[in-house]
Amino acid sequence: MLFHRGKLVILKYDSYFYDTNLSLIHSLKFNNMAEEKVFFEQGDVKVTNSRFMTYGTTHSMSGVTSVTQVVYKPNRKGPIIVAVIGLLCFIFSWLVAVIVLAAAVVWWFLQKTKYGVLMSSASGDQDALSSTDAEFINTVVAALNDAIVHRG
Repeated sequence: MLFHRGKLVILKYDSYFYDTNLSLIHSLKFNNMAEEKVFFEQGDVKVTNSRFMTYGTTHSMSGVTSVTQVVYKPNRKGPIIVAVIGLLCFIFSWLVAVIVLAAAVVWWFLQKTKYGVLMSSASGDQDALSSTDAEFINTVVAALNDAIVHRG
């Protein structure tokens, strides 16, 4: 392989660099510079053996010790309180009570369980990704675990 640097032509042979007079310029070993292996790629989420990229944020895999899936259940206190207020409204007006109860039911069903990826390292835990799709998060966690095992 030839590299052109102005008038100097550099020849690379077997991880060694020579000039045009075949004088050794520099010896480089590329054993540590292996290609990135992609374990998962979907949309803006990509898992390789050295990086985890999520929606514009890149996490280095070098310090990651473990990866777990976490479940974030929605807080249902708000819809319950509104429903109780709706039941109390039956004392005054059935129409207002029905509207308030309907709002509580809609609020209840709009709340979704979220699933997340929690990455642990020596510096602590970090929420790296969250989604309402449990299967997607399971796949990402499996890919991250494969990347950790591949890294060694």
